[in-house]
This record gives sequence, C-alpha cells and structure tokens, in this order.
Amino acid sequence: MSIIFHYLKRYRRKFFLGCLFLLATNSLILTIPRLLKYAIEEMEQKISLDLVAKYAIAIVGVATLQAVVRAFSRLQLLGMSREVSFDLRNRVFRHLLALPSAFFDRHPTGDIMSRSVNDMRSVRSLFGPGILNLINTAIVYIGGLYLMARIDLRMTLLALIPYPFLLFAIQKMGRMVHQRTSEVQEQLASISNRVLENLNGVHLVRTFSQEEQEIERFDLLNREYFRRNLRLAMTRGGIISLMGAVGGLG
Repeated sequence: MSIIFHYLKRYRRKFFLGCLFLLATNSLILTIPRLLKYAIEEMEQKISLDLVAKYAIAIVGVATLQAVVRAFSRLQLLGMSREVSFDLRNRVFRHLLALPSAFFDRHPTGDIMSRSVNDMRSVRSLFGPGILNLINTAIVYIGGLYLMARIDLRMTLLALIPYPFLLFAIQKMGRMVHQRTSEVQEQLASISNRVLENLNGVHLVRTFSQEEQEIERFDLLNREYFRRNLRLAMTRGGIISLMGAVGGLG
C-alpha cells in the first residue's frame, strides 16, 4: 500500500485533475435524467412542444460536454498510470542489477521476465482503469442514491435490499479471481522460462534431435495456460453476470 500512496503523492496533480474531471463528468451524466424528467412532464401536461425541444437540445449539449470532460479525465488518470509503470520498470531494472548472483540461481529467468513485464501491466491497470473505475463508481453511487432518495426514500431503500448479498458474493468471488490470476501469471512464467531455455540451448536441442519432445512440452504448458485463463475468464464473467442480475432485481 505504501508504494501506491507514494506514486499517488508523486503524481498528485494528475490524480487531482482526473478526479475533478470525473466529478464533473458524473455530475453531467446525472443531469441528463433530470432534464428528461422535465421534458416528459411537459409532454404529459401538453404545455409546449417548443419547451420540450429546448430540453432535447439541452440533453444533447450536456451529453456532448460530458464526452469532452470524460476524455480529459481519462487522459489525466490513464496518463498517470503510464508514467507510474515507466518509473516502476526503471526501478525494478535497477533493483535487479543490484541483486546478488545467488538470487538469479534461485529464480528462473522466465519467472523474472514475467514479473518484470506482465506484472507491470497489472500495476498499470491498477493505477489507470482500477483507480478510475473505483472513483467513478463511488461518485455515481453517492450522487445517484442522493437523487433517488430525494425523489422517494422508501423506494430507494427497497431497491438497495439485494446489495448486501451482492457485496458478500463479490467478496468471495474476488478471492477466486485473485487466486486464479496468480495461477495464470505463474503458468505464463513457466512458458517464458521454457521458451528462454530452448532459445539459449537451441544447438543442444538440434544436436540431440529433441525438437518434437520440446514442442510437446511447450504444447502441454500452453494448454494449461489456456485452461487457467479460461477459468479466470469464467470467474470474471460470473461476477459481471451477478452484478447485472442483482441490479435488475433491485
């Protein structure tokens, strides 16, 4: 956690601007249903179609402005994630060069490469889409619940009844996602190590006519990697389906 706060502090300007643009984006998004409500009420009362047209133009204008502001929020937060991953790669590389030779004897080169390359993508996702979605969801839920409660508090509370069960289920499935993601990363490290060993020892492989055996071994590793990725995708898909189902129930 300390490293996360370190980089958030280091890039606090981009983080602050990104959050500010996200707040503006969601404020504009939540404005559109209100404008639509007013337009429908005008149509029900048959007061003036000209006024309805003005609401329609206002909705288009708000939606256009929201798209522009949203682009700026993503430029700030996703740009921050690229800079963080750039700094971390340099930091990891410097650290690897400073490690003793015994470390490289204990850890396969493929595993080190996988952590240096693929794990960096996960870190970038954390500082980019991860933080963006976390903040975005918090703003939308707080703002949406506030507006819903102003319209009808009782209906809002009734709509929220299924959500404690959703949080419990997501907590359980989130642990499964974490475990299966680790399994995928470990298998990718094994594949990387096997490829590296074959490239370094390609002359030995050809000398002893081991091409077919190495192809079979790689195929087994690749199939296991596919299987683990499929399990991970199914778990993630289950979370998305569960959220949609509970949302619809609410």
